[in-house]
Amino acid sequence: MAMVLAATACGTVQSTDGGQVGPMGQPGPAGPVGPNGQPGANGQPGTSLADIGLPGANFYPESIAAKSDGTLYIGSVGMGMVYASTPGSAVPTVFVGAAAGLKNVNGLMVDEKAGLLYLCANDFFGGGAATVRTYGLSDGSAKQTYTFTGPVACNDLVQDGSGNVYMADSIGKVHRLSMGGAAFAVWSSDTTLAPATAMGFGADGIVWDGQSSMYVNNFEKGTLLRIPINADGSAGTVEQFTVTPALSSPDGMRLLNQNTLVVVENIPGTGRLTRLALNVAGKTAAGTVLSNRLDSPTSLVKVGMSYWVAEGQLDQLFGPMKPDLPFYVRRLPSFD
Repeated sequence: MAMVLAATACGTVQSTDGGQVGPMGQPGPAGPVGPNGQPGANGQPGTSLADIGLPGANFYPESIAAKSDGTLYIGSVGMGMVYASTPGSAVPTVFVGAAAGLKNVNGLMVDEKAGLLYLCANDFFGGGAATVRTYGLSDGSAKQTYTFTGPVACNDLVQDGSGNVYMADSIGKVHRLSMGGAAFAVWSSDTTLAPATAMGFGADGIVWDGQSSMYVNNFEKGTLLRIPINADGSAGTVEQFTVTPALSSPDGMRLLNQNTLVVVENIPGTGRLTRLALNVAGKTAAGTVLSNRLDSPTSLVKVGMSYWVAEGQLDQLFGPMKPDLPFYVRRLPSFD
C-alpha cells in the first residue's frame, strides 16, 4: 500500500495514515561554491600609524608642534632647521631650511589665527644671541625676529587666550611678549625657575591652563610650578606642586584639559610619557605613566587619538656617544 509522507517540526517523518517511520537520513554533501559577488566600494583613505623617521645624523629633534589639520612641525637642535610632516606622509619635508642661518632650534608654537609658526633659536656652541622668530605657516617665509640681550636659553613657547606669548628661559625666567608688542620682557624671575647647577637647565616646558595660570616645569629640579596671571597681566606668586611619583628631568609639556597635563620625562632609554592629574587647591599632581620606553624624549603633541613624541637623544649631542639612527618622532595611541 502506498503511503504519503510528511515532515514534522521535530525532524521525524510520519505517514499520513499515522504509522511511524525511521528518522531522517544524514544531510547530503554541500553543493558547489557560488560565484564571487561584486567588489564593494572603496573605503575612506586611512592614516599611517607609523613613526616618523628623520633625516641626517645630527637632527636631534627638540620640539614638536601641530596645526589643527594634523600637520606636524619638528625642530632640529642639531641642524637648526624645521621639518613639516603632513597627515599620512611617510617622509617629512623641509619647512625652514639651512638658508635661514639658524644654529639650534628649540621650542615651537603654532599660531593658526595669525598664520605663524614661532620658534626658539639659540646658539649654544657659538655664543650668539638667543632669538624668537616667526615664519608664515603658508610658505615658511621669515616674518619677525625678537632678539634677547644677555644670557638667555630660549626653550619653549606658549600663547594665552589674549594672544600674549610666553617663553620659558632655562636660565631661570619666563619672558612675555604682549599682544602687538615689539619685544619680550621678563615676566617672572622667581628662584624656583632657576636650574640646580650653574650651567644647567631650569625652566623648560610651559603650558597655559586655558584660564588664568601658567604651568612651568623645571628640568634639573624635577618640579612642577604654577604661576597665576594677575588681572593686570603680571605674574602672581609661584606655587610649587607636589608630584607623585616625582618627576625626573621633565621636558616638553602640553595641556589635555583644565585639570590634566601630559609631560615627557627626558631619560635615556627609559624616557616616560606621563599624564598628570592636577589638584589645584591642594597643590598636588598624581602621575600616570603612559609609556616608559622612549629614548630621551624632548617634546610631544597630541593630535586626535595619538601622541607624537620627539626622541631627542640630547644626551648624545652633549656627550661622547653617537645617537641611534635614524632619529624618530614616535606615534603612541591615546586613550584620553
